[in-house]
Amino acid sequence: MKGVFISTYCCQMNVNDTERMYSLLEMADYVRVQDPEQASLIILNSCSVREKPVHKIYSEVGRYRKLKDKNPDLRIGVGGCVGQQEKSNLIKTAPLIDFVFGTDSIDQLPEIISESYKRETNNNKNDSKSKVVNAQFKHSEPYHIETLVRNPGVATFINITKGCDNFCSFCVVPFTRGRERSRPMAHILKDIQTLTQRGVREV
Repeated sequence: MKGVFISTYCCQMNVNDTERMYSLLEMADYVRVQDPEQASLIILNSCSVREKPVHKIYSEVGRYRKLKDKNPDLRIGVGGCVGQQEKSNLIKTAPLIDFVFGTDSIDQLPEIISESYKRETNNNKNDSKSKVVNAQFKHSEPYHIETLVRNPGVATFINITKGCDNFCSFCVVPFTRGRERSRPMAHILKDIQTLTQRGVREV
C-alpha cells in the first residue's frame, strides 16, 4: 500500500475534509502515515484565513524538494481554500506541485491523482501539461455526499450545508466554499443512523 500524508491548516471544516480525503484514499489503497518521508503522496489542505496563506503553502512545498529529488514518483497536491482561490497560479509559481483541487472536488481526489500519473507518462514532468487542476464550483449540482468517518469516536461531524450566499465584505467563504447548498434531510438522517450503529452518540 502507498503512504499518504495530509498537512491540515486551520479550521474545523478542513479537519473534516481531511478525514474525508483519508477515507477516500484508503479505498484507493493508500494508508495514512505520520511522516512525509514515508509518503508517496503528500497533500496540503490549505486555509485562506491564515496570515499570508499562499506563502505558507510555498514554504511547506519547498521543504519537500529533497523528498521529491529522492523519489521522483512522489506526488504533491494542494487542496482546500487556497487551492480553490489560486488554482493554476500555484503550479506556475511552485512547479513541485503536481495537482491542485478545490473544495468542491474532494470526492474526485482518487481520479485526480490517477490523472496526474497518466499525464506525467505522456508529458515532461516539468511541463504544465503534466499538471492537473480541478477547482471549479458545481453550483448547479445537488449537494449529495455520504459522511465518511474511518474511526468514529463518541462524537463526530455530519455535513448539512456548505457555502454561503451573503458575500459579507470581511468574509472569504463564498469564494472558497461556493454558493450555499444543503443536503436533503433524508440523507442526513440516514448518516446519523449509520453512525449511531457504529457507536457515535453525538453529532
